[in-house]
Amino acid sequence: MLSSAYNLLKTRTAIHTYTLFLGSLASKGIAFAVIFLLAHLLSPEAYETFAIAMTVMWLVFEFTELGMNNTVVRHAAQQVAAGEPARAAGIFRLAATVKIALWIVLFAGIWLASGEILETFMEGRGDRLLLMLAVVAGMGLGGIILLNGMFYSHKQFFKDPLLSITQNLLKLAGILALVAAGRLLPGWILSVYALAAWAAVVLGLILLPRDSRRWGRLHPEDISRTLRFGGFFAGIMILTSFENRLGIFLLKYLHASGGEVSNFFLAQQINTAFILLLGAYTNVMFAKVSGTGAWKEVVRLQKKSLLPLGIVVVGIAVAIAGAGLLVTLLLPARYAGAVPAVRWLFLSSILAAAGTPAIMAILYVRKLAVILASHVTVVVIMTGLSFLWIPRWGACGLAAAFTTAFAVYHAINAVYLLRLLRNKSPSRNQA
Repeated sequence: MLSSAYNLLKTRTAIHTYTLFLGSLASKGIAFAVIFLLAHLLSPEAYETFAIAMTVMWLVFEFTELGMNNTVVRHAAQQVAAGEPARAAGIFRLAATVKIALWIVLFAGIWLASGEILETFMEGRGDRLLLMLAVVAGMGLGGIILLNGMFYSHKQFFKDPLLSITQNLLKLAGILALVAAGRLLPGWILSVYALAAWAAVVLGLILLPRDSRRWGRLHPEDISRTLRFGGFFAGIMILTSFENRLGIFLLKYLHASGGEVSNFFLAQQINTAFILLLGAYTNVMFAKVSGTGAWKEVVRLQKKSLLPLGIVVVGIAVAIAGAGLLVTLLLPARYAGAVPAVRWLFLSSILAAAGTPAIMAILYVRKLAVILASHVTVVVIMTGLSFLWIPRWGACGLAAAFTTAFAVYHAINAVYLLRLLRNKSPSRNQA
């Protein structure tokens, strides 16, 4: 047992996972320091305004990313492996062109709708500039994600953490500069977030492999495969974002007392900081599974994943036990309401770790419609439970609704995985 575990830790997949994990640890550690600093410096009302603007930023990111990152990883990686770097570069250019068009449309759309958004969810605080800055920051974040996809395709995993670390260092430096200048307002903070994201994009363009800097050839089948896979994945990612972000708006709309948005947003940030190893492992596994040609190899990879995923589950369970102490030590007393929400969200992270093998298997056979249907189920269940539980329990009710819906999601995927395992050689149909 110990020998097999030691051999697993020496595999290339494990080494790449360590690289991403350590980079993410540094990056998320800095990002958590920024959030922690803001929680101490901002009032609950100002922090709530910042949280809603950040939620808009993440939603914008999903609508400009539209599955392009995962498309690049899957199809460009295959072209690179086949010795066709020019065709891989063509896929990069297609994704970038689509993203630029989406940026223009989305920016114009939110500019027109910003007055209504501010009036409904932000009680008129700030002006259009606040949301425009969130949009610009989301566009920059989407550019970083596309660059990360290029690095994954070229198996240059170490460059992904470098971009994230740089971005978060710039955020921390910017926030400290605002504190020194006495300008710590949501609008100024969002300016820092926008500038830091675009600075990281510039760095990423410098670090890109030479092959991906060229325009390259673009075959009709590349366009068809990229748009088909990207379209399905776009639906999945948008639904995933709604699961994570829609709750913020529901919480603001359904709960009478203030401060609950701040509690839930902080709970989300704390939860994100403690699932780094899982995120690193799934990123590497997605690239690995995308280039695997045999179902037997996928099953073998799934068996190897049980040990590291078990370690993730134990680590998150320990974090759940210490959630109250963590919040008490790191956050002001006014955010004590975040503790029960943190515990519920940590439980959802355990479900995510347990469900990773099923998702990877479904992605391998390209049955994205199964995952898409699972996410639709999550949105419906979470929304319905939110209307029941948010008025009673606020942030905790939303976190419980999210985790309950997530349990159903992973149950659906697990049932489909069992179905796949009965089939010794499932076909890799296009989504």
